[in-house]
Amino acid sequence: MTGGSVAASYRRRVSLSTAQSAATTPRAVVARDRRRSGSESSDNRHTNAAVGVSVSMDEPFLEATVSIRGVVCRSDDRLLVVRRSSDGGWELPGGRLHRNEAVIDGLHREIREETGLAVTVHRPVAATSWQNTGDEDRFAVYYYCTADESDVALSDEHTDFRWVSKATACEQLSEVQSTATRRAIGSRPTE
Repeated sequence: MTGGSVAASYRRRVSLSTAQSAATTPRAVVARDRRRSGSESSDNRHTNAAVGVSVSMDEPFLEATVSIRGVVCRSDDRLLVVRRSSDGGWELPGGRLHRNEAVIDGLHREIREETGLAVTVHRPVAATSWQNTGDEDRFAVYYYCTADESDVALSDEHTDFRWVSKATACEQLSEVQSTATRRAIGSRPTE
């Protein structure tokens, strides 16, 4: 091939590649699927058949504060719950990540700051997003953790702690944290 024909061949491939890419962008796929199904609608919604989820293309993206929490278990199947000093509610230990902080490092830091415990972080068991009472976006990931020690030294963020059964923890915690607790206990390796 001569230099001119190589350049022409390259331009055709780039042009074709660009056209194919444009045809497979999410908006192009939604428009194509609507045309095919005859489901053009004015509310700009699309149902993803693969997962059965209706998505609004105009819905804003989540801009959330990220937090991590640990479902901290001892070898006797007891879990750690801590009582918030702000409102007296029970929760799993953990908190917000610092900017550019590695997730596992942040979880270790938060649990040590709040409880004085050094834990082993095993794996994530739940993730969720929500809006708090101030309409602020939140995103949390919950991890199954184990602790070899049980002497807790609370920070001023909490007024009390308990090592409780799974059933008691699920009664005291929010629904999201109860779900994470059930998943963590269900994911424990058999010994």
